[in-house]
Amino acid sequence: MEEFSSIIKEIFEECRSLKDGKVADLTPQMAKVDPEKYAISICTIDGQRFSMGDSKSAFPIQDFNRVLLYALTCTEKSVDFVHKYIGKEPSGSAGEALNLKNKKPHNPLLLTGGLTLASLMKPSLCFSERFEYFLKNVSSSVAMSTWDSTIL
Repeated sequence: MEEFSSIIKEIFEECRSLKDGKVADLTPQMAKVDPEKYAISICTIDGQRFSMGDSKSAFPIQDFNRVLLYALTCTEKSVDFVHKYIGKEPSGSAGEALNLKNKKPHNPLLLTGGLTLASLMKPSLCFSERFEYFLKNVSSSVAMSTWDSTIL
């Protein structure tokens, strides 16, 4: 892990001065994010954790909730089940585009894929109960302070 950590530290420091982007302002919560915050946090498949910078700072997870929802739904149902309803290919479109391919979302990380995932996870529950189920099952991996109105 020490060699891995030193490589990550080097990349982290090399990228620190990059300021080309801008804070997304699609929602008020995102527009409030401090552009000076900078962090990285990694968890390996064997459970090793490594963090640098402002990794303890809360931030709106926005579209990252689709990654968590995808992992939870695949674990709960199966990857094969999920991909009966959602493709695996890049769309070439913006993430919020409402495009389908062969009557399916291109992949789970687009808006249409996230909507489909939400319908596959615990379909017998109403929306608020699904949301509570989602929070309960991913909150051990993500700091609760990151859960705010942007996830809905």
